[in-house]
Amino acid sequence: MIGDFSVRGEADLKINDYTSFLDHLDFDEVGEIPVAMHNSLVSLIKSILTKFPEIKYLGGHREYAEKLGQNRTCPGKFGIEEVNKLRSLLSLSEPL
Repeated sequence: MIGDFSVRGEADLKINDYTSFLDHLDFDEVGEIPVAMHNSLVSLIKSILTKFPEIKYLGGHREYAEKLGQNRTCPGKFGIEEVNKLRSLLSLSEPL
């Protein structure tokens, strides 16, 4: 997904990181994933699963970053809600 799917202030403010500063301004909070994007994601993931049926996990960037001890906000609150919907719909699990 490409877009800002976080809520204002979701990222920790860091002095040397302009992206965290921009997050605190966040003028474009969308509140949900657009239906067309959701439908495209479902199609894309189903297509990938037909080629790679051994895939069992779906996660957002921050979920994988946490496994490496890193702190990320993306894909944001609304993005993670979408990831949870997709996992449920497509019988995939959260990353280990």
